[in-house]
Amino acid sequence: MPRLRSGLGLFGRAYTGKGGHAGYSKTRLFGEFSSGFGGLNLRTFDNSKPNSTVNGLAIGIGTGSAYFPAQNIVIELMPRYVFNTGMGSAQTRAAFTISFGANMYLPRGKAREISGGM
Repeated sequence: MPRLRSGLGLFGRAYTGKGGHAGYSKTRLFGEFSSGFGGLNLRTFDNSKPNSTVNGLAIGIGTGSAYFPAQNIVIELMPRYVFNTGMGSAQTRAAFTISFGANMYLPRGKAREISGGM
């Protein structure tokens, strides 16, 4: 059954351990909470079963592991639970997902420099 997940919102993340040059650790655990507008559309191949959609409030919570090959680059693996409620053919839908990805963080000084130039 193919899924299409979409969303727009805010998230907060807290890392364990020490960061910075003095206490730099390559592997850290983190927790994440997210909230915003989200949608989940489940498509079925069997025409006798209806498609299922939910669009509205999305709340997610998860924990994961992050590997920093460099100070500002991270590769992460995060299992998370997402709950959607709102409008659609179903009132609520929950999903357990596992995501794998990479991020690049700007140092605070560089981020201030970029935002000051706008």
